[in-house]
Amino acid sequence: MSERGKIDNPHCQVRAGECAGIEYETAPCPRCGATSEKMAETKCRPTSDQTGEYECPGEFDKDGVSVQPTAASLAAMDAWIDEQVAADEATHR
Repeated sequence: MSERGKIDNPHCQVRAGECAGIEYETAPCPRCGATSEKMAETKCRPTSDQTGEYECPGEFDKDGVSVQPTAASLAAMDAWIDEQVAADEATHR
């Protein structure tokens, strides 16, 4: 069911240059299995609070398709974070 490819990162508004290379793939919501934002409205709704508000832990692209970062992108992000921490530690010794 996975379709790999570059998808616009839905979380890159603040520092677009730093996460533009993250690749996303289609993937169902980890909680309810929704594959679209529209489907999540009905599948995640049973987890709503007394006001009717609900939160779906899935991520959706601009077309409402459920996506998640690829394993390779997560590994690259982890490596980048490790480099930043090491550089910060080296300058604050």
